[in-house]
Amino acid sequence: MKKLISTLLLLALTAAFPAQAEEAAYYFNPDGGRYYHSIRECKTMRAVYQEQMLQITAAQLTEAPYAQLKPCNICCKEPPSPRILPAGTMKFYHHSSYDTGDADAQFTAGSYHAGKSILPGIYTAVSGPEAADALQLLSQEEALVHTYPMQGETSLTFYLGEGMHLIIPEHCTVQKVIHQPGFQEAYVRTPITHARYFTMLEIPGAQYCVESMPGKNGYYVLSTIQSELGQASPTVVKLAEGDVAELNLQGAYDVFVEFVDCIVWPSEQGVG
Repeated sequence: MKKLISTLLLLALTAAFPAQAEEAAYYFNPDGGRYYHSIRECKTMRAVYQEQMLQITAAQLTEAPYAQLKPCNICCKEPPSPRILPAGTMKFYHHSSYDTGDADAQFTAGSYHAGKSILPGIYTAVSGPEAADALQLLSQEEALVHTYPMQGETSLTFYLGEGMHLIIPEHCTVQKVIHQPGFQEAYVRTPITHARYFTMLEIPGAQYCVESMPGKNGYYVLSTIQSELGQASPTVVKLAEGDVAELNLQGAYDVFVEFVDCIVWPSEQGVG
């Protein structure tokens, strides 16, 4: 009888004073972090910082010294809708000494020799939907150095060295890189089917996150001007579906980065 009464009393108290919902937990990096995260393993951060994240409550976020932390734009809310940027419309505001030619001059399908019919330097090639061939770069000795596929709507940036031979395919135009090209606003996730950029001139030297498009095995390629001249090998990073890689372009000023079937966005410098 006593056991029955105790059980009934416990049930009555539970009904009168329901358990409070567990307060949400957040995480931040005490070593220079400026953001708080809803998950410890936020993909905007390097693994070394994820391991030292401290847990705080929502109430603590209103108190010093945590009140100055900002919510992570990736894990604390839904990311902005993807914004697809048409090829050749990137915007950036950096004046580069690499631009030595007439940015308004366009070169169409044909054969050109750097130093004779075209100036050496950094160029962007843009192809239309009808394009089916590849852009070719040959050495002074007419040896094939690089072949860049230009099928469909593609944007590629490349280096044309003194004396090199450039062959532009049909439905493709080439022009000097303009001072206004660029990339994207912070945290905007940009899907890129196939495009290639030159650091500082077309893509800011920052920290980026790169993941493969859904249903795709994307990859990105890093190469220097030496690679363009056939004097060094590029670096290829392959991404299985769902993989997120950290791409550090901080301080890079002479690197080409090519994305294929990737989603790219600037991260928080990997610190949080």
